[in-house]
Amino acid sequence: MNFKNFIPFLILLVNSCAFKSNSTIMVNDTERDYTIHLPNSYSKHKTPYPILFVLHGNPSKSWQMKLYTGMNATSDTNEFIVVYPDATDNRWYFLDKKIVHNELEYFRFLLDDLKRQYNIDASKIYVSGMSGGGIFSLILTQVFPDEIAAVCVVAGNMIKLNQFPVPINSTAMPLMLIHGTSDYIYEGTESLLSVQETLDYWIKVNNCNSNPVTTLLPDVNKKDKSFVTTLQYPCKDHNDILFYKIDNGGHHWPNSKFNANKFVKRDLGELNKDFDTNQEIWNFVSRHEVH
Repeated sequence: MNFKNFIPFLILLVNSCAFKSNSTIMVNDTERDYTIHLPNSYSKHKTPYPILFVLHGNPSKSWQMKLYTGMNATSDTNEFIVVYPDATDNRWYFLDKKIVHNELEYFRFLLDDLKRQYNIDASKIYVSGMSGGGIFSLILTQVFPDEIAAVCVVAGNMIKLNQFPVPINSTAMPLMLIHGTSDYIYEGTESLLSVQETLDYWIKVNNCNSNPVTTLLPDVNKKDKSFVTTLQYPCKDHNDILFYKIDNGGHHWPNSKFNANKFVKRDLGELNKDFDTNQEIWNFVSRHEVH
């Protein structure tokens, strides 16, 4: 990484440090970290606030995910709490059953603690994540289906069912999926379903029409070498599925605050800039609540 590429990241880092929001929680005698942002409007005396968990990729940290996505600004505009959990050793080990069990305990402790500390609407708890964090988000939907109202997965697929680290409960869940067709995991791996197989699983579970309503989005950024089509699958009981298919898009959080290609050795492909990922995630999840 050259110095020119490092400058915008350094500016973001300095701004982040000026408003440090790192927090810790004890989980079975182990100190765990997370980052939280309360919207500017936050008050304990107002209507309870929705909460969105944003899980980082592998390897990464919560504060990096905060900078990478810029979700705090979306939180301020739309008045929801955003929480960025930290995985063990900066990775969501989604195939290791022992570590998955520990991470699930961490999430349970964290969620309960947040409910005690803050003015949270328990019917509007949402989960999203990038790559390994997105994959782990789908594990959370299987363990906490009565508490999570909707989920969004960016650049992540469903773990193959015969390798899933927890029992599959097959409970319907509103799902938003954002994925680039040139992403190196788009067609699946030894452990992951392909994007189409992931969609097929949830179409069945959510009792959806398999013929989506497709919409080609405006090609706002001509330089990003990619374009976006949305596929909306109508489902029963409002458990809708929305797929943002990014033709020629890579392994990215679209419209992220910096291009991850500048900070990793692996070529992640093209970064799409045609839509506001954060706002579209919020537009989708905020339509749902647990009854």
